[in-house]
Amino acid sequence: MNKRVYTMRNFILAALLVISASAASAGTISASAVDTPGLSGYQTVTFSYEEGTGESFRGFDATFEGVINQINPFTLGTVFTDNNAVIPAAGGLVAQDSQFLFASSQILSIGAQEGPGILKAAVSNLAPLNLPNPVAFAQVVTNAPLTTTVRVALDNGTGLDEIYTGTVDFFVNGGTDPMIPEPSTAILAGLALVGFAARRNG
Repeated sequence: MNKRVYTMRNFILAALLVISASAASAGTISASAVDTPGLSGYQTVTFSYEEGTGESFRGFDATFEGVINQINPFTLGTVFTDNNAVIPAAGGLVAQDSQFLFASSQILSIGAQEGPGILKAAVSNLAPLNLPNPVAFAQVVTNAPLTTTVRVALDNGTGLDEIYTGTVDFFVNGGTDPMIPEPSTAILAGLALVGFAARRNG
């Protein structure tokens, strides 16, 4: 096969792969809020992710920063759900604690951190859990939803990044801003590749 034709074919295939990957509909993050029992002025906000077409929720890297209530019963960590059974014995309620809604034994995680004003972790190995869709993955307790920030980067199994940013209030009120390649952007990128190949080999 002529080298020029072979190179052009490779560029066209690459462009088509970009376009077809973008055809999968993006998933969405949502948040629901209820008044936190026993904490006046606070809300317990549950964050959920719903997979889009062709997606598989495999993991995430999430950071919540701002006014975030934490309960550490008997100084035990509560980044995950492992110690929830102990919270009532320490005089608290699970609904009063900010945490990721998985047991650490179920997942792989790095960089897990909780403290005054922060909850964060990078979590993987979710696919084998056969989670429902949508799935609740985090709970944040705050009295300052307008200033408490959210950043979630998702591994959805498609090779396209989904990164969500905003405030707690933004997501509670239906906002969502996945910064992923849109189909039109992908098509333009693909066509640019083809055009580049044509110019190079013309």
